Amino acid sequence: MPQSLTADYYVMAADVVGMKEIFDRTFGEAAPQVIQQVKNLAVADPFAVCRLWFDRDFAWEQSDFTSLSGYRLTDSITLYHRIQADYIAWAEKTGGSVVELHAYCYKEKEFPTQADLVKTFMEELFTIVPALKEAKLLHYELVNQKNFSGYPPGSFKTRPHTTTIVSNLLFAGDWVKMPFPCGLMERAVSSGLLAANHICQENGIQKRTLYTVNPVGVLSSLG
Repeated sequence: MPQSLTADYYVMAADVVGMKEIFDRTFGEAAPQVIQQVKNLAVADPFAVCRLWFDRDFAWEQSDFTSLSGYRLTDSITLYHRIQADYIAWAEKTGGSVVELHAYCYKEKEFPTQADLVKTFMEELFTIVPALKEAKLLHYELVNQKNFSGYPPGSFKTRPHTTTIVSNLLFAGDWVKMPFPCGLMERAVSSGLLAANHICQENGIQKRTLYTVNPVGVLSSLG
């Protein structure tokens, strides 16, 4: 049976998929404008992250996190055995390496299965790091989801702010319209802080200071 939850304020802080699901399950009196804003939120193309364990290390002159271009799938590579303590310890003990490949936004029709993703990741890794062709793959893990926030043209106008026309309903997430430049995790955290600050202000409590870049560019006066 549905249960009621009574509170002074409600901060909705889910990803776009979760937020749509929550609002699809709501009932009773509601604000049509807020409901429509949530319905308008978009989800981006899927992403995939593949982490691979090998039995040997390799020479690498670039950054331990490097953005890439020109590949069908892979758009960045991270060497975890050089940046994270537990992987560093494992590499020192075994002589192996841990590599992660990212595809932040790919077309589903080009890679319809997870097997297609892994196969392409492996092929492109051997092009990126030829020395790993002779290495033994010890283990791999694939994360493949479709829950990134989408930002199609024209969506800014209807994107919800942290505060809503419902006085005690607030939003937080990387899909929230912000008063200063930010994105991804920074936007999710910052929107949560704005929501908390709004509640503090409403209750006469000192707000937390947020530091950000200037939202107005140095050349804006010339426009």
